[in-house]
Amino acid sequence: MLKPNLVDRRTPSPSPTPSASSSSLPSPSPPSSVRTASTPLSSVRSSTPSLSSVKTTSPSPPSSEGTARPSPPSTSPAPSFVMTPSPSPSSEEPGGVQPASGAPASFWLPGEWPKTIPVQDQRWIASTIFHAGKLRPDLKLWYEPPVPALIYHQTPTPDRFFTHRLMVWMPYHLWKVNVFCPACGKNLTGYGVHKRARKVLDIDRYYVMVTETLRCTVCSLNYLSTSQTVRDQLDLPHQKMFRLILTRK
Repeated sequence: MLKPNLVDRRTPSPSPTPSASSSSLPSPSPPSSVRTASTPLSSVRSSTPSLSSVKTTSPSPPSSEGTARPSPPSTSPAPSFVMTPSPSPSSEEPGGVQPASGAPASFWLPGEWPKTIPVQDQRWIASTIFHAGKLRPDLKLWYEPPVPALIYHQTPTPDRFFTHRLMVWMPYHLWKVNVFCPACGKNLTGYGVHKRARKVLDIDRYYVMVTETLRCTVCSLNYLSTSQTVRDQLDLPHQKMFRLILTRK
């Protein structure tokens, strides 16, 4: 069988050109790499701020209590100052000296006693003789002032070192003696403490003396227990206890 003449026409291969080598030229990236480098849709959605975050960061509408509107000036009254009473002198203060602010004292003395009794003696004498404004029933003839404390927690005042002794000359109240009125001969009764206290000069110091008033219910006459009329009616031991020479001034 005859075969036709087949001419093998082969196209010659192109000769190499002096162009740059394939290594220096950037090779185009395949389509798959392009898709890989693209940002996925999920990441785009996540980077987009959500509606809730937008609502959260949006400024709230101004309210009546907001700071945008200046508050009206306060019309409340200014705070008043409360005056507290100054504390009364404690038991550590010598002689119960009244405070310099003029606060009322926490003890009571009758009549004109504060004029004669020194300031450093007023408190302890008042607490010794009186209780609730009345004369104590268990009095004695002599009283010594409170001694200064051995240990001080603060600087002591010198008043406690200059106190005085006290003599309570009240024979009717102390010894329940019978004393008669020189005018009518009736018994004298107690009429309370005398309104004045006396300052007596001793050999080396002063001391304070207080006495009582006796009254006749018939004649309505008053007598002091320090008077000669009353002292002469006492027995001799009691008369010897009164070793004073009284003067007018």
